[in-house]
Amino acid sequence: MNPILFHYGGFAVHYSEVIYAGSFIVSYFLSFRRARTLGFTDPEWERALLYYAAAGLLGSRGGYILTHVTMFEGRWAEVLTPWPGAFTLWGALLGFLAAAQILRHIRRDRPGRSLDVLAPIFPLFLGLAEWGLFTEGEGWGRSARGFLALQQGGVARYPLWLGYSLWFLLTAGALAFRTPKREGTSFAYLSASLGLATLAFTPFTLLYGNAAERCVWGSLAVCAGLGYVFFQAKRPAAALRERKW
Repeated sequence: MNPILFHYGGFAVHYSEVIYAGSFIVSYFLSFRRARTLGFTDPEWERALLYYAAAGLLGSRGGYILTHVTMFEGRWAEVLTPWPGAFTLWGALLGFLAAAQILRHIRRDRPGRSLDVLAPIFPLFLGLAEWGLFTEGEGWGRSARGFLALQQGGVARYPLWLGYSLWFLLTAGALAFRTPKREGTSFAYLSASLGLATLAFTPFTLLYGNAAERCVWGSLAVCAGLGYVFFQAKRPAAALRERKW
């Protein structure tokens, strides 16, 4: 099920596609507003955003492939495509950390500051995009077990979809209205929030038999995010290091 919004030139435009595009556009423009608040100029943030977007996509897709290797056996060419399969939150977080490290070396950028720009924008995009998954029919018709199997299959997916969407949007709001006291702390809170979401919705993911791997890899991303931020917080800024040298 993926309801059509309208037809244009022989092509069907679905509700989910409009929601995904709207989520991206809203997040894109709000990221510039957030970047200005934290001291970036528009050209500076535009260049940084290209690195973060590419690293986030590669990391999230690569994370899914690593945890579903058997799915691609005998058809490895599909690894280079965005589908079949999906993406992973923890992979995106690790991708962001890699991009921050690259920017630190090639541009002498302060990674904590740029990660703090992303901190509320990423969950905002996820929270809005979850509605696209719902209209697309993600999880509809899957067999469910236990007290959540109320009607014909797929009903168990609804609490998971709605819960993730609300969690992401609340996280985005909390981080957007909280000025970080130290560079990188907003990203650390984001990592912790995504880790808590993984644990909080484990009862629902148990219905699909993948809760264990979600917890393991989600915890890895959280530890990496927190560890990176705390490590950077103890290091002097690039300008200070150059002055000492």
